[in-house]
Amino acid sequence: MPDSPLAPEVYLRLADIYWVQKDIESAKRTYQEVVDKYPTSYVTPFAYYVLGECYYSEGKNEDALAVWSSLVEKYPLSNLTAEISYKIAEYLWEEKKYELAQKAYKNLKDNYPNSEFSLKAEVRTARYR
Repeated sequence: MPDSPLAPEVYLRLADIYWVQKDIESAKRTYQEVVDKYPTSYVTPFAYYVLGECYYSEGKNEDALAVWSSLVEKYPLSNLTAEISYKIAEYLWEEKKYELAQKAYKNLKDNYPNSEFSLKAEVRTARYR
């Protein structure tokens, strides 16, 4: 099955089942398998997204940030990238890394000006000018 065109989606669905069942270790392992084995699949950005959520749910925020940053870097045209860029900026803000957060909000607004997250970033940064 690893060579089947359906394999990435099957692995993703399996990881989703683990995630819903709160089997975080199995979910992380299976999402990582999608990321590693199928980097060109249309489902891979979503695997990155939820893999980051797995780490975040465990309080491993730096690991989540690293996974989400990889998504933004590797899949700039994904429909998830603007949302993840916003999550990264919000995380940095919550960690009181204000300068990095401001840069992240600016990058979001510059790179995804028509996204709903760009508007949210504008509102967030307008309050703190």
